[in-house]
Amino acid sequence: MRDVHQSGRFDATTSRRLAVGGVIEDAASVGLLTEGVGFALVSGWLSSGNETKVLWRDSFWEMKDHGRESIPTPEWKRGTSRRTSVEVEWALLQHKERGLRLFRGGGHLPAHLFQPKQRAANQAALDGMEAAISPMLQRLEPDLVTLSFDFNRDMRFPRQRRIVQQSAPSSRLHLVVPPRGTRLMRKIDAFLTSGQSPECTMLDRSAGFDHRGIRLRSHANPTQPAG
Repeated sequence: MRDVHQSGRFDATTSRRLAVGGVIEDAASVGLLTEGVGFALVSGWLSSGNETKVLWRDSFWEMKDHGRESIPTPEWKRGTSRRTSVEVEWALLQHKERGLRLFRGGGHLPAHLFQPKQRAANQAALDGMEAAISPMLQRLEPDLVTLSFDFNRDMRFPRQRRIVQQSAPSSRLHLVVPPRGTRLMRKIDAFLTSGQSPECTMLDRSAGFDHRGIRLRSHANPTQPAG
């Protein structure tokens, strides 16, 4: 299965949003976009969510359920907006040909962690991930789980990777970090997945977007790829 994560920009022009949509279309059949307000979908794609969007190619996937889980945090700021939670957008998708059920979700954690309030909120979001996600996984029983986030932690460093890995809502989820930086040199976007033999590669850089997109290739089991 081919899956992408792209961190967007609220102030991107329509033409640049369409260009990013084209990059996603060429790379995968499903994905997640953060900072996706006003994102222009290319033809043949559907989405759920607003600020964070789960995206899928309509010819491959059918949405069975969707929602947004809120993780309470200490007060933090995104731009001028004051917040007291981090939201995880998700959708349950079923592959139209193979029947595979994919739980696809993710979101955007607080940035500017040199500020104590921002760092505390980021850690609270990671600490609350299991409680937010596990009930859905138990209820929906998907064949494959993939989450991706703008974690705003630099996962070039083992300590930061360990902090993120410990947030995994199930022991079968493992962290997959891109081979190069997604925000300049920093690796702040990554996947948590139950997929087998996961491999992360980079998408072409999109003009006007300050994050480099990433693609995940994985299998639901060693013999049945999907997407």
